Amino acid sequence: DASLPDDDALAVLAAALTEANHAVYARAHDDPALTGMGTTAVAALVRGERLLLANVGDSRAILFHDGVPRQLTKDHSYVQAMVDSGRLTAQEAERHPKKHLITRAIGISAHVEVDCFAERWTQNDVLLLCSDGLTNEVSYAEMAEMLSAVPYAELADALIARANANGGHDNSTVLLLRQDCE
Repeated sequence: DASLPDDDALAVLAAALTEANHAVYARAHDDPALTGMGTTAVAALVRGERLLLANVGDSRAILFHDGVPRQLTKDHSYVQAMVDSGRLTAQEAERHPKKHLITRAIGISAHVEVDCFAERWTQNDVLLLCSDGLTNEVSYAEMAEMLSAVPYAELADALIARANANGGHDNSTVLLLRQDCE
């Protein structure tokens, strides 16, 4: 509903991820073979010149403004906590052996904390929502280069192909949104 204030719309996004958490947790609880099953999530809602975002885990939202990437979400991971406390630099974190240990996930426990926030969304901005299968294999510099060289309609497939060509150690999920409205 476009008439909802941003805070209420963010609550709807958070509720969607909370509901997903309940569904995954219940399924894992009902089937012992699925114990410990979980996933990460990132979601976006576009409202005119505003992006409303929610995330749990290490799937990311990356905004390309004038071709320059900026990570909007913060990973919920052991290594990110070390960066936040000053024990690691961002560059050290990229190669850390425990990079994949997440501290929050959908379905791991009965309750989940969802991060929600709003960002400005301007003409020609591109929003990339993706799993770590992409960000572990394709640098932000490579993504920016591809954004300027690959037709938009082919970009998601090209990003996944690059992740696979660079090692493809995990599955890659990619969703792109471009601000074309004036």
